[in-house]
Amino acid sequence: MDTPSPIVYFAKMVQAFPLIAPVQRLTGGVFVSTRGSTIRAFRRQFPDLVAHRYWRVASRLSSGWHDLQKATVIVAGAPHTKLLKPLPGRKVMIFHGCTNHFSQGAIAELLGFDHVLLQGPRMARMLRRNDPEERFSYSVPGYVPFDCFPRPSVEGRRQQLLSLGLDPSLQTIVYTPTRSIYGSWCQHAEAIASQVSEEFNLILRPHPHQAVCGNSEERASFRAVSTVLRTRRHAKLDLGECSLGEVLSVADLLISDTNSTAEESLFYDVPQLFTESYSREMWVEQYAREGVDQESVEALLSFYDCGLSFSRLGVDSWDDAVRQALAAADELAPVRQAYFASVFGPRSDRPVARNVADELMEMVSQA
Repeated sequence: MDTPSPIVYFAKMVQAFPLIAPVQRLTGGVFVSTRGSTIRAFRRQFPDLVAHRYWRVASRLSSGWHDLQKATVIVAGAPHTKLLKPLPGRKVMIFHGCTNHFSQGAIAELLGFDHVLLQGPRMARMLRRNDPEERFSYSVPGYVPFDCFPRPSVEGRRQQLLSLGLDPSLQTIVYTPTRSIYGSWCQHAEAIASQVSEEFNLILRPHPHQAVCGNSEERASFRAVSTVLRTRRHAKLDLGECSLGEVLSVADLLISDTNSTAEESLFYDVPQLFTESYSREMWVEQYAREGVDQESVEALLSFYDCGLSFSRLGVDSWDDAVRQALAAADELAPVRQAYFASVFGPRSDRPVARNVADELMEMVSQA
């Protein structure tokens, strides 16, 4: 067995990669997952980084099990309480995706961590409201994925669109839904592919989990969308060929389910068009069931002010909705920019991954 690494990164979902990989590249260490599909995707995307599988069956024979048992610091993208709690190393939470609320259950799960890394001022406000007793050790290093987002430039945009087989002279519409009951892919993807005019570039990018581990309905939908796209020009089905930052950097409009990707796209001040297949009223009911505080709910609902909603426009065509959203883009720019600042805080030239890496190495040195 190899010499154990003092820092182990653990995640089950591919969504954690943009948070973990840039930091692991600075600190060294090992990425561990219980999912074979996740390990394969990690090795494919980051061949320069070490990744080991934790096998649930005969776990003590797996290198991932030994990594976790001997780690000084374990960095996780989600609570994974049952697996992580018995381990002796210090546990650090680094949230994957833009965490936009804390339920009472989530707060309870965080108590199992020695330190919590927050993405920006919104998370800090949420944690303070939900933890008046100050039970958590936390810091606010920033949002790691932004380190890997391409800096906007005319030439960079042109080259990226050409690499995708798209036309740099056209505006680009990007569709990035979420998954499960909250997502709209199976409901809207085929219609978007067929209705948005060929006057636009069109990129359809399903949720990463769908692309890697999609169920039979989702895989059938990919085939149906591919069939539609073959009949039109200037269109691309992206199942993970590009990084998220590369896709968002060329977007002139984002169609989404008010998800993490939509918030991330505000890094480029991208205009928004929301599906609302899972409506804001349904979200309010869910937040109430989860015990989310009212101030957080009001802040979350304010995201809808950043764009238009297809379900509320009274149109039948996605092309009509796209044109209305683009026409409203300039008027809503101040709203988008204020929302971005409230979530992520001021921009900085210092890499966020460096902030996180320094904190983790300090924990190792103090152990």
